[in-house]
Amino acid sequence: LASKRIRLIDFLTDGDKLRSGEISTARFRSALGRSGLTVEEIQVACLIKAFQSSKRSDLIDWRRFLAAVTTGIEAKSSTIVPSTGGPPANVQSPALAELLTKIKIFVDNHRIHLKPYFQDYDRHRACQVTKTQMASVLDNMGLEVTNEERELLFDAFQ
Repeated sequence: LASKRIRLIDFLTDGDKLRSGEISTARFRSALGRSGLTVEEIQVACLIKAFQSSKRSDLIDWRRFLAAVTTGIEAKSSTIVPSTGGPPANVQSPALAELLTKIKIFVDNHRIHLKPYFQDYDRHRACQVTKTQMASVLDNMGLEVTNEERELLFDAFQ
């Protein structure tokens, strides 16, 4: 969940039209399937049994389920730091920090949403672009960076 940045809450709330915090087992199964998680039937049965509603046995308490999942992710992320695609921890260059600040100010001032620029070049949704594509993204945004700054970005985000 954390690595794919799945917003499971969106899929669960779709099935809870009254916002009661409970959904049917069929909608729970559907939400898990739509989220793209690969969960075996026996695991789904265990989840249904573990998060069965205290009010009605045919409903699932999705809020309790979501709380348990997010608690597990937070506990895991505190021990293991997954790669988020950002600059590596060993790149602590003041020039890089200054460049990233410059980019942040530019993006904030022009109210640019960066994701669509990168998605245009990421046809396979791998969350990766080539150096040439990255240079094109910078150009399309209208961000003026020198060749040295481009190389610094390329090196940091390889």
